[in-house]
Amino acid sequence: RWLPDVRAAVAAHGLKLQRVIVYSKCGRADELAHAPELRDAEVVRLPNVGRCDGTYAYHLARRYDSLADVVLFVKDSTWDYPLDELRA
Repeated sequence: RWLPDVRAAVAAHGLKLQRVIVYSKCGRADELAHAPELRDAEVVRLPNVGRCDGTYAYHLARRYDSLADVVLFVKDSTWDYPLDELRA
């Protein structure tokens, strides 16, 4: 249910998500790709190496020439987010 919460928090700030990419390092990419809340998301399987920073760097390097004007990285464990709306 985390993606609808993120969409709502982003919308509350007057923005709209244009594209959602989920990087799965937990071995559940196939399951995630069929989750109803991710039906319009691109799910990418990565090896479980490194931490979130490595995944962010992977995204920036692979998509450097097609990056959006604004990129929002959201970790799946949300207890330390600066926005109250995104904390679990």
